Amino acid sequence: MSPSLRFKSRAGPRQAALALRIESLDASRLGARRLETFWRRRHGPRNAEPQHLWRSPSAHPIIFVPARIHLNPTVAVEEMIEDNSASSLLTVIITTSVTPSIPSTELVSAILDSFDRHCPTLNTCKVIVVFDGYDQVVDTARLKKGCVTPQQAADFSLYKQNVKNLILDKYHQHSGDTTFTHTDATAEYGSPRGPSNGVDYSISQTIDKNVTFIEPARRLGFGLAVRSALRITETPYVWVQQHDWALISDLPIEPMLQIMKSHESDPESPIKYICLPAVRMQLYASSSDVCRFPVLKELTRSLTCDFSSPTQPETRVPLTPMYFWHDKPHLASTAHYLNRVFPTRLAMLRGDFIEDKIGQRARAQMKVGEWTKWATWLYYPEQGKRLCLKHLKGRTWAGTERQADKDAMWRKHNEANAALGKEAHIEVDERNAATATRSFHDELAQYFNKRFSKNTKLGKRHSYAI
Repeated sequence: MSPSLRFKSRAGPRQAALALRIESLDASRLGARRLETFWRRRHGPRNAEPQHLWRSPSAHPIIFVPARIHLNPTVAVEEMIEDNSASSLLTVIITTSVTPSIPSTELVSAILDSFDRHCPTLNTCKVIVVFDGYDQVVDTARLKKGCVTPQQAADFSLYKQNVKNLILDKYHQHSGDTTFTHTDATAEYGSPRGPSNGVDYSISQTIDKNVTFIEPARRLGFGLAVRSALRITETPYVWVQQHDWALISDLPIEPMLQIMKSHESDPESPIKYICLPAVRMQLYASSSDVCRFPVLKELTRSLTCDFSSPTQPETRVPLTPMYFWHDKPHLASTAHYLNRVFPTRLAMLRGDFIEDKIGQRARAQMKVGEWTKWATWLYYPEQGKRLCLKHLKGRTWAGTERQADKDAMWRKHNEANAALGKEAHIEVDERNAATATRSFHDELAQYFNKRFSKNTKLGKRHSYAI
């Protein structure tokens, strides 16, 4: 073994062989942090006590390797180097909350079904589900303000359990171990001097960390919900998904990830955020949101193009710069998200939406030439004519059964109103006809009275009434 690379352990020759293999693969290129993260994810902390593989102080920092190794270390290290699959690069973050359709999981099921149809890879990645809570129980629901009815509050616990079962069936079906680890954390916001400026939440995570559930004690809002998930994300990229936006078009997610990875540090056209087009974003590159501003128009003209990934050059990914940060489903760099959108606890208050708080601020900076600071793009298939998203209107949709009952009730109501309106219309027509007849008779009587009123010489005045 090299004198500069010594193995400090009670372990035997297998770890020594691993040390030599790491040295032959150029440990300086791999980096201590990547090795540490890799071994912790694969083997710790439930395996044996970690040992230390170290070099002289002038070379590497300490690299942690578990004492008991359950797989071929040579294959493991090579897998770590070459693993650029979407499942190793991407975590899916799903935010959900109280809706009129709970405890039914139809909204979330529709999202997962759309993944199956248009981007199956999203159902193979790690997933974090955030169950955003509520603040008050009131007679009339105001969901955007965190106010729910007593029935909705009672249904929410059952809804959370139903969603957990659904997610585990989809993302954890091949693993027999559904043991969870539990930790607590706090989502801080606003002034640090405010004693109540924080929301406690619990984190439940499967042993393999493929499935995670976050449950706050009260309402977070979309912004803090996403930040809470980002803080425990271990992949370099995230897919942020609201519970009522479904995919309606095929999505080349793996080429997108490779393109983001290869262009992340591009000085002129960095790619750190890709949003999907909804109905109001069609033909975005030629819309007034772009063309009215010379800086944005020139950027769009020069940067809009079809990108190709190094691993799949035959697949073209059309992108155009976007001058906003939307909450709609999007792909983004985890580090960029945390650094740019959530730099401090003051950046997002409880109940805030990212597009409301950050979107306009980002757009204002982009108008004066700071677009690369945000590096936001729009997926732009067929020159912006093809849609990729459909809004399911979760805030008003009551679920299939309740919606059918609601529609039937409104049909009966409208039919009753139509019948009453028809009867009222007949009565009005009859009254109008009688009034018209009386008016005609009155006018005719006035005519004759005026005509014969001149016959006053006879000492009588004729009066006619019809």
